[in-house]
Amino acid sequence: MRALRPRRGGRLPLALLVVACGAGVVAAVSDASASPPGLRFAQIGHWIAQPDDDTVFHVNGASGTIDARVRAAQMDPADQGTQVVEGPTSGYVISKDRGTQFGKSTLHVEGQFSLPSEPTGELPVGLEAEGGPYLVYRELGSVARIGGEEPIIMATGGSVADPVVTPDGTVWLLRRGDNVLCRVTAKADVVNCSANAPKGHGGALTVVGL
Repeated sequence: MRALRPRRGGRLPLALLVVACGAGVVAAVSDASASPPGLRFAQIGHWIAQPDDDTVFHVNGASGTIDARVRAAQMDPADQGTQVVEGPTSGYVISKDRGTQFGKSTLHVEGQFSLPSEPTGELPVGLEAEGGPYLVYRELGSVARIGGEEPIIMATGGSVADPVVTPDGTVWLLRRGDNVLCRVTAKADVVNCSANAPKGHGGALTVVGL
């Protein structure tokens, strides 16, 4: 396992970005009695998309029950991979080719925007972080920052593995094939790919808190 070392004389960072050869992710899973049938919540206190009835639900973090909903989010029932990511004041319903913005306090749809859909038609990985939210298209090799009038699309130069984000809002990506490490800082509009991971490693990125 290789870690990014702190500079001598400096204080240890809050998190280390590491290339780990095998890492497990543990998530609390809870059933809510008032939840739509068939849903299991891996992240309590969050917005959940339900394309079948074109509704987005908010699950209360304390009780595990639904305490808010947004209707008419214009979801396609066929998009079962639809997800919701949050910014400070808005939520974003993300499908294969478009996003729908809604107000978390008004519970009304506020607009739509286009997202990359070709050539893979893949669903992105959503990341909620300072400067974001972000959408990472692993096969396409693109990172989209949403939250403004239009998404900012940034290319990584190749397909990437699963991304991670550190507490300062930096998104880290490992580019497949050439072991290049890429990052997007909270205020950047381009991807910086100036670091290399060890050659021949079989690991992936993870963040370790200290």
